[in-house]
Amino acid sequence: MSGLPASGELPRTIAIDAHAHLRGCFELSSALDHAAANLGRGLAGPGSPAGMSFLGVLLLAQARDCHPFEELAERVSSPWSVTGTGEEISLYARNQSGATLLLVAGRQVTTLEQLEVLSLGSTGRLEEGASLETTLGMTREGGGLAVLPWGFGKWWGRRGEIVRRIVATARPGEFFLGDNGNRPQGTPRPALFREAEARGLGVLPGSDPLPFPAHLRNLGRYGFVLSANLDREGPAENLKRVIRRGPATPATIGGREGPLRFVRDQIRLRVG
Repeated sequence: MSGLPASGELPRTIAIDAHAHLRGCFELSSALDHAAANLGRGLAGPGSPAGMSFLGVLLLAQARDCHPFEELAERVSSPWSVTGTGEEISLYARNQSGATLLLVAGRQVTTLEQLEVLSLGSTGRLEEGASLETTLGMTREGGGLAVLPWGFGKWWGRRGEIVRRIVATARPGEFFLGDNGNRPQGTPRPALFREAEARGLGVLPGSDPLPFPAHLRNLGRYGFVLSANLDREGPAENLKRVIRRGPATPATIGGREGPLRFVRDQIRLRVG
């Protein structure tokens, strides 16, 4: 990854993981190493220029077991260092080799219906256990991008009907659905993604690493790419505006989990 220039404009190519966790069980510097490398690999492909300059972004969805955003600068160790921007919701993390990531604050909460909601680009506190509709509204009021992410089994049965109903009545751009790297390769794209897109609701992909130490390697593995000129001092607020303006579902980079590893991880989650 090309490093952040000492001054001037940020790179126009932006590689984004829209469901990033820095779990309590992760060694943070190693997690950032993998995030930078994975985002770079995701952008690489036929016709991609060697050594292309881009900005890697982790839109954090910090749950209760994650390091608080405010403590990241103190917890990250060499060869990474963390510096502030001109806003409270973002930090630059820079490796001694020149790799740079933009870390953007965000939260993940569980609703009354046992559905997850992400509030990306916000430090506002959200109440656990509120209704889905209330949680989405509070996220928007707090300035965050409201995302309702896919999760294994969470869009089935009664909960699936709740999600389908809120998608069917939503206004364009009101919230996003989230795809993630734990949805196994080779499975059909959820019908709710198509239904949301038909109503002008975008789908944002992200890695969603699980709370296992080895999953730090998954950061940045799945995401999307945009092209935009971000403001150096207010990059996260600028990026949220760019995402809200579209495209509704941006170009995906990286890849998702294989089916065998997916089954193994689901068993581990349930057995403990």
